[in-house]
Amino acid sequence: MGMFLLAAAAAAASCTGVSEPVIDVHLHSYEHDGRFEARVPNPGDGRPMSALDGRAQASGTVAALRSAGVVRGIVGGEHRASDDRMIALDPDRLRGGFAIDNVPTPAELAEMRSRHAAGKLAMIGEVAYQYNGIRHDDPRLEPLWALAEELQVPIAVHSGAGPSGIVYQGSPQHRERFGNPSSLEEVLVRHPRMKLIIMHAGWPFLDDTVALLHAYPQVYVDLGAVDWIEPRPGFDHYLQQLMTYGFGKRILFGSDQMVWPEGIAQAIARFRTAPYLSPAERRDILFNNAVRLFGWTDLTSCGTPGRKR
Repeated sequence: MGMFLLAAAAAAASCTGVSEPVIDVHLHSYEHDGRFEARVPNPGDGRPMSALDGRAQASGTVAALRSAGVVRGIVGGEHRASDDRMIALDPDRLRGGFAIDNVPTPAELAEMRSRHAAGKLAMIGEVAYQYNGIRHDDPRLEPLWALAEELQVPIAVHSGAGPSGIVYQGSPQHRERFGNPSSLEEVLVRHPRMKLIIMHAGWPFLDDTVALLHAYPQVYVDLGAVDWIEPRPGFDHYLQQLMTYGFGKRILFGSDQMVWPEGIAQAIARFRTAPYLSPAERRDILFNNAVRLFGWTDLTSCGTPGRKR
């Protein structure tokens, strides 16, 4: 069977029975995390943690994706081994990202290139150097931007606020101002062919996010974490403003579920219950925009009315 037919068969398997398909570009996996030991409750609804270690989080995430009708997701956790473990649970549905939280080393750049050559790199990200006190325009990041542009792989960058109190909780070099997406502008000027995803839509730096979206058509955003952790009125205001400015074709769905797999369904529900989104706008955000950005033509028939599965 040719590669196209294999891809189509995989897509058909993940699309079976799904009428409103979703693509989640912002998933995480873990080997270890202090939140497991601390039994941190879901920050969105306060309910007790359901997954108590990395393996349970992986299986719980896959189950949550299937239940919510997520036909494709990108996993970019803290360790490639835990990413690969999660992807192996449902390779039809999941694709690999490449998380990095500091200045990339030559070995990491080489591994990205190797994974891309092997067809295992759908996205570079989550890129979260902000937690280590690094600005978007730090010149040491130049090899990362150059590689993303060369490979034509979307690069997803953490931009905006960190969790409340993060400076006192293990990231003393983190600074909120370093997350302002405006400092990505010179990067975009130097790399006009780079496909950039601003994770968390630069929240709460709305004006600067809008300015970048207006000036640079290769920029997309997701609202990961904002779409289920932040209070609903703040999320609605932010999303409505992005829609008002006409960027509905450049918003992707990302849950940023972290150690709480149930965050996936909570995030999807906010989009599906947003009264200011039309059905067509909602489908763009939850599905169509990612199909276009990532070139996933094997998914284009997912949820097609009247199509038998």
